[in-house]
Amino acid sequence: MRKLYLLITIALLSKSAHSTCITEKEALNKLTMDQAVESALAKKKSIHAKYYNIKNYKNLRRGTLSTFIPNLSVRETAYDASTAVSHAVEVSASQTLFNLSKVNHYKMYSTYMSAAKHDLQAHKESIRLATETAFLSAWLIQQKLCLILLQFDASKEAFEKAKNQYNLNLLNKNDWLKAKSDHAANLAIVNSYQDEIAQAESELEFYTTKEIRLLPSKDDISPTILSWDHKKDITIEPFDFYYKEAINNRKDLKSKQDDIDLKDNTSKYYAKQYIPSVSLIGSTSRSHYRAGGAVLSKQAGIRASWSFDGLSSYFSAEAAKSEKLKAILEKNDLKSQIKFEIQKAHSALQKEINNITAEKAKFTQNKNEFELRRQEVDSGLISPVDFNISEFTYENARFSWFSQLAGASLRERELLFACAYPEK
Repeated sequence: MRKLYLLITIALLSKSAHSTCITEKEALNKLTMDQAVESALAKKKSIHAKYYNIKNYKNLRRGTLSTFIPNLSVRETAYDASTAVSHAVEVSASQTLFNLSKVNHYKMYSTYMSAAKHDLQAHKESIRLATETAFLSAWLIQQKLCLILLQFDASKEAFEKAKNQYNLNLLNKNDWLKAKSDHAANLAIVNSYQDEIAQAESELEFYTTKEIRLLPSKDDISPTILSWDHKKDITIEPFDFYYKEAINNRKDLKSKQDDIDLKDNTSKYYAKQYIPSVSLIGSTSRSHYRAGGAVLSKQAGIRASWSFDGLSSYFSAEAAKSEKLKAILEKNDLKSQIKFEIQKAHSALQKEINNITAEKAKFTQNKNEFELRRQEVDSGLISPVDFNISEFTYENARFSWFSQLAGASLRERELLFACAYPEK
């Protein structure tokens, strides 16, 4: 039903294609790329889930400090008739003063929390790129409306013209069949525009969590006009700029360093299991006797405890050292991979920038030809049908130019994503 409604809508809109193409000036509901990204970063539940992961490691890190929190216990004992003591009350306290392994335990969870923060930032950058990609795709499809309207109108009029010529025996059967085939192909393109619209709307809605309507609705709901400055020049910095920014800011590189620090602290944690821990202890007790009277006793001191688990901690420490060396090699390999990614993205952007000039020149040429056709139709030198076909050719060139600009902008954002969105 929706596809049928689209065809009817296009048929109605095509009656006045110039006035129905969506423009920002008359828009009641605009959405910029920055607004789309802001909405995605604020409302995506996957981002909020990452915050809870950070909070989890923060609480676990606090838990490692419990060893150094004073312990206090109170015990009261009542005795039966077989003893001279009726009951006793004992209060004891202890405070750990020295336990180096717990210090490294704290550092271990600090690196877990740091890695979780880097994971959050990396996820935000992925959401940002995905939202920007969805926005550019939807913007381009929205700009395609004029072309679709003109293609529908031009195809219909060209088909009617060929039909009349065929009925008057001015067109041979082969050309008539070709005209029918071209018309069917054009209708298929118009029909598939529905699928492009639906996909673009759902994808942008998924990231922005906003209701997106790229075309006028049958309920007279104003469409969401995607506002993007396609005239803004795209500049490209030297390769070294992006590579340096990537080395300084890439979150996966920082996470790999967190992994190295984690293995280092893990190794130290197990190695320090063989070091005694020292605690300050104290207690006081008061015993009451059946015959009357009470005795108060106090004691204080320093207690050193040491546990030996054979060579279990030693082998665990050695295993952590091996994991650390592995992580160091992986970090160096990641640097090489990042360099390759930057080179690839940098070359792709440079190629797109070079193509912009050629595509704009082609568009300017078609624009000049279209203005000439406009003068010719006003003078009666060509028919309105021929002018409509010329207008479609112009809009096709215009859309190709827009496609080139959107493609170049996407390559730019992929390059910025590859080096963690540096500030220029």
